[in-house]
Amino acid sequence: MDHILQQHPPKIVILHSDRGGQYFRLKFKKMLDKYRFRQSMTGKKAAYENAHAESVWATIKREMLEKGIFDTLEEARTELFG
Repeated sequence: MDHILQQHPPKIVILHSDRGGQYFRLKFKKMLDKYRFRQSMTGKKAAYENAHAESVWATIKREMLEKGIFDTLEEARTELFG
């Protein structure tokens, strides 16, 4: 997470997620508090609210990471985040 802060993010960073159990854990919430991120979560009955973001990440994972396009994690970071 420290590399995110090196990018000089805006004062308010919102992390949007689905309602997966890992996002309710105290350890995760403490990490968000440490970096002053706000948590946004898909509503209980809004199954498709986060569908666009999930689709983008699924495509990145499938096409770029699983197919072995990058030799290192650093190459992937450079390509994805500039």
